[in-house]
Amino acid sequence: MIAPHAADHTVIVRDKAYLITVYRESEDVWIATGDYMGQRIEAIASSPADAERHWVRAAYRQATE
Repeated sequence: MIAPHAADHTVIVRDKAYLITVYRESEDVWIATGDYMGQRIEAIASSPADAERHWVRAAYRQATE
């Protein structure tokens, strides 16, 4: 289910573009979700920009494992 306040964003991880969805779960909770190299990543933060940044960091961490 996609929340009413959802927006698709394109982020770059290791020179490749990925489409993620950032949506508002509650007043102070934003979630960024998307697939990276076949794995679903979900990042939670207090703003949409922070959720997006957390998603990118999680993708970088996953790439180095």
